[in-house]
Parts: sequence; structure tokens; C-alpha cells
Amino acid sequence: MCVMKKGFRIFGFFILIGIMSFSIPQEKFRLVIDAGHGGTDKGSTFESIYEKDINLSIAKKIQSFSKGKNVEVILVREDDKEVSLKDRITMINNLNPDLLLSIHINNSLDSKANGTEIYYSKANEFYKRALNYAEKIISNSVDEIQMKGLKEANFTILKNTKCPALMVEVGFLSNMENRGFLTSDEGQQQVAMSILNAITNR
Repeated sequence: MCVMKKGFRIFGFFILIGIMSFSIPQEKFRLVIDAGHGGTDKGSTFESIYEKDINLSIAKKIQSFSKGKNVEVILVREDDKEVSLKDRITMINNLNPDLLLSIHINNSLDSKANGTEIYYSKANEFYKRALNYAEKIISNSVDEIQMKGLKEANFTILKNTKCPALMVEVGFLSNMENRGFLTSDEGQQQVAMSILNAITNR
């Protein structure tokens, strides 16, 4: 009888542990997306195509695709407005995210220049954690744009944010192939999903 009671107690203990594991929600990963430029600051341009619009479209797609996943995506700007670097940094630091991604589109006088570049800053105390996420984004990149990998740069938004921070230059607006892909809805969706999958599969 004592053995049976002991068995029931052990069984009950594991049932309780199981209930507790289901009842305690896992804290969501907080991802802040900074869509570069905005408002009168158009960023890179090609004819009537503006970097600011592509940045925001990709950012919104990441947020939309994140629904139902264990990640909270917050946008620094949700429409075509100009936000100063100082205000961006203040907002980001107040949000205290697990990761900041600043989305940009590159440009060059050389129309053959192409590919995705990811920047980090060693001036940011969390840069080693940022590098872990960068590697995941690199390994999960889209096939349509060449991944050129990591580069170090002391961009203001990278070195002054108090969280792991990366700037993703998704491609070159000045390159015909990159431009065609990044201005298409399908291309933007692919980029957004590749970034989100890299983060959520951490």
C-alpha cells in the first residue's frame, strides 16, 4: 500500500509539472524593425523608386508574417514619416528589444554592385549576440540575391542602441536584378520571411 501511495505521489508530481509548463506562457522575443529613412528623406533612389518605401514594405511584411509566432515585432515607423536618428535610438532603447534590425537598400555608381550586406558595430556592447543572429540570417538568406556576409561599421544606430543591433542592406537599388526583385511584392515577401524564419528559429 505504501508503495502504491508513493507511486501516486510521484505520478501526481509529474502531472503538476506538466500543468505548470503549459500554464506559464513563454515570453515573446521582442524584435524591433527600423525601416530606414522616411518622409522627405527618401534614401537611395532610382527614377521614381525610393528606398524608404521598400524598407517600410519589408518591415510591415515581417510584422504581418510574425502573427501566431512567439515573437513581438515593433516598427520604429509605421508610415511614411521622417524620424530623426536621435528619436529612433531613444525609442529603441526604451523598448529594450532582444534584437534591433535596421532595414536599408544599398546604392552604388557601379551598376554591377549587388548583394546583401549585414553590418554590426563592436562599439555596441551586445555585438557578440548580434553576430549570432547575423549568422542565422546569412544561412537563411534568399537565393535570388547574393549574400556578401558581415561587415563592421560604426553607424550611429548600431553603436548607440543598448541591445544587439544589425543593419541589413538587403540589396542594391542601382543593380537591375536586385532592383527588380526588391520592388516586387513576391521578392519583398521572400526577404521578410527569410529574416523572420532566421529569428524565430533561434
